[in-house]
Amino acid sequence: MIAEIPSFIDERLTKVLENSVKTMKHFDVSFMPEQKFSNEMFAQLGMCCKLESINLSGNEKISHMQIERMLKGVYDDDINGYIRPQEQMANHFPNLQYVNFNQVLSVNDRDLQELA
Repeated sequence: MIAEIPSFIDERLTKVLENSVKTMKHFDVSFMPEQKFSNEMFAQLGMCCKLESINLSGNEKISHMQIERMLKGVYDDDINGYIRPQEQMANHFPNLQYVNFNQVLSVNDRDLQELA
């Protein structure tokens, strides 16, 4: 849980995700409204196939493109890779049980349906 740690910058978070792709089960960066997250960080999050919970609540600066990157597990389209394996495409996060996008204005119904 990295929630409410103002000095934790996106570069470090991306590195943590990169090193935890096969093991991370819980991701919580709630209530960090001043933090601006990169598209790459969301692509890395999308590669974490064992996630059981995601909490992005209170982060109004998250864009719809970043949510799409998380759902696709792709960064920079086909330029840099991070493409999720084909067997994971149908079920983005098979172990996901808890999602909190409270106050994330860019999330729409379609995004939530893809997570279900």
